[in-house]
Amino acid sequence: MMSGMMIPSVAPMVLAHAGIVRRRAGRGAPYIPSALFLAGYLISWSLFSFVAAGAQWVLYHSHLLDGRSLSIGPWAGAVVLVSAGAFQFSPAKNACLDQCRAPVGYFMTEWREGRLGAVAMGLHHGLFCIGCCWLLMAVLFSAGIMNLLWGAIITAFVILEKVLPWPRLVVAVGGLSCFAGAAVLVCGRLLLWESSMDTPPPPWHIAGSYYEVCNCEVVCPCRRQNGAMGGKPTYENCDFALSWWIKDGALGAIDLADMKVVMAGRWETTPGDPWRVTLYVDDRATAEQHQALADLFLGKAGGYIQSSFAAGIVEVFGVKSATIKLDHARARARRSMSRRSSPCEPVKLSITSSR
Repeated sequence: MMSGMMIPSVAPMVLAHAGIVRRRAGRGAPYIPSALFLAGYLISWSLFSFVAAGAQWVLYHSHLLDGRSLSIGPWAGAVVLVSAGAFQFSPAKNACLDQCRAPVGYFMTEWREGRLGAVAMGLHHGLFCIGCCWLLMAVLFSAGIMNLLWGAIITAFVILEKVLPWPRLVVAVGGLSCFAGAAVLVCGRLLLWESSMDTPPPPWHIAGSYYEVCNCEVVCPCRRQNGAMGGKPTYENCDFALSWWIKDGALGAIDLADMKVVMAGRWETTPGDPWRVTLYVDDRATAEQHQALADLFLGKAGGYIQSSFAAGIVEVFGVKSATIKLDHARARARRSMSRRSSPCEPVKLSITSSR
């Protein structure tokens, strides 16, 4: 992705290098492919990408990077945007941008002979380009690292900085846009916080039995331990069924006693560790109880369910009313979804969807 973003912006430098090489070759100098200059440039950005990937890994495993959007939170995002905006007005930004905007001037002062010289010039120019754009690239941590739309917007802006005849104006517009983006993030977060304070979710509690089963060879290798994932599924993805038999419980004033719920789905070991699920709700539930159970087990009611697993749900195939038969007796129950049974966490269930 980084190559796709930066190759268009270096095109003027590559074309200038190719023109100089052609003129020198006409006077008998060795022909040096401009691809070597481009290769050196991409080496410098590859090193930057390696550092950025390391930062992504640290943020993800520190639970500071949202697994679904691959973005940091609004407060940290606002800090990144303010930093990027301030950098747009700094002397360092102007010095690096001057090098990027003057291809001929760069080659007059930095020309090096031979194939290795072309690579070295590309690498050196790439460092100037990184110095010019690194905080703009960091904006992707706020917008979403793999967000193609914002990647395209940043690419277009970097090109405009280098080619338009009003560099200071373009730089200023970029800086002010970053400040505005930070203000939007902060205001949006404050409004959301105020809204949540006005309409807090109703209190809830449930007590009863819970069993789960999956297609792993060992019991729940992915279960969290001390806040971190304990492992990965045996067969790349985890196909599971989670079952609850609520003996006593309520969401607000809605009684949920003797209700049964099953969640069947797949946990994928892809970026963000997404869950894709279908929720089956006891067909004895009233419309009010049905909605309350859906809100509770899909995380809309907040609390432990939302923080422990519902936050990872990215797709809900449906919330279906079903006839659910559960046998949570540990001594008798023994059933798995596929491959092998899981004797340590048994569940015997039968689901018949009524709609």
